[in-house]
Amino acid sequence: MNLTKSPASREFELSLFGPGFGECALLHVGNGNWIGVDSCIDSKSKRQVILSYFDALGIDPATALKAIVVSHWHDDHIRGMAQLVKSAPNAHIWCSSAFSKKEVLQVIDIYATNKTIVEKPGTSELRDTLVCLKQRKAPSLRFPKLTGENVPVFVDEGIRVTGLSPSSHQQLLSTAELGNLMPKENEAKKRAPTQHENHLSVVLHIEVEGLVALLGGDLEHRGARETLGWTAILNNDMKPKSIATLYKVPHHGSENAHVDRIWDEMLTDGPVALVAPYNRGVKPLPSKEDRNRILTRTDKAWSTADPLLPKKKRKLSKWIEDERRECVNRYRWVRTDTGQIRIRANLDDPTGEPSVELFDGALHLSELRDEKA
Repeated sequence: MNLTKSPASREFELSLFGPGFGECALLHVGNGNWIGVDSCIDSKSKRQVILSYFDALGIDPATALKAIVVSHWHDDHIRGMAQLVKSAPNAHIWCSSAFSKKEVLQVIDIYATNKTIVEKPGTSELRDTLVCLKQRKAPSLRFPKLTGENVPVFVDEGIRVTGLSPSSHQQLLSTAELGNLMPKENEAKKRAPTQHENHLSVVLHIEVEGLVALLGGDLEHRGARETLGWTAILNNDMKPKSIATLYKVPHHGSENAHVDRIWDEMLTDGPVALVAPYNRGVKPLPSKEDRNRILTRTDKAWSTADPLLPKKKRKLSKWIEDERRECVNRYRWVRTDTGQIRIRANLDDPTGEPSVELFDGALHLSELRDEKA
């Protein structure tokens, strides 16, 4: 396996990166054109992971990246996004058409000329990203583009990248909540609570000359709510009809993002399934139950990292160790290696079997541990 070998002009690539906290996808759609989805930091170089990978391939992001999609503004999907946007000044930036209240406050703070009605938010990746956009020379590139159900994100000859979410109903719910931003007469201005970002997540359908991929973001299943979440996508008669052979499993493989109908109606039998784990919660994802559920659907399933495999313990200074004992009795080291799953396929033979390459700790889903090491 050669990590530094660039894809051929007529070769499709889907790379998924993830260290256990954070995920990022990168697509080569042919002829040197790349699309980035979300962002995380490479644990080795400490740079944004796409930029680190491009360095290894000898690729200039300023000319190669045609679009960058922010599925939603959760911390584990946007770390390093401002760094990526700054390095790709000609890429169009796409994000969800539904915003949480906190996000709207930051958008207003950056773009509005009259800022007297909003509180000043602290520095964040969203704010830094918007500042980078606003400083661009071309007016058409200074604002993020908004995607939702059936919105084309990137279209070229034989290539179509389409947003499938958030649904129109979700956008209306998000807009309705913004009414609470305006203080009522004689009432003190209060910080608005944040809407659940996963409900605003963008799902992408990618079709490149007959090869189809589905990137699930962090979109969750909303149960019987037919116009929200995954059910809204499944019930949408206007969604693309082509069936995906590659699937980025949503929300780290969690049960709350699983719907049988996705596998039955939007994916081929036994698709290639990719998972980016999450190890910062009480229960790391994907759990044993999550893995077993995915493996009943396909044996071609891989994870960018093992969320239960600890990083080698570092020796702490005496001062830090003393402080640690004062604060906590138990602690554990969290693995931070940024693994990569790289899928490549020949665009002149889209029905052929794609190659799967694993780097820096990526492994088959069946090899993940059941207990902490």
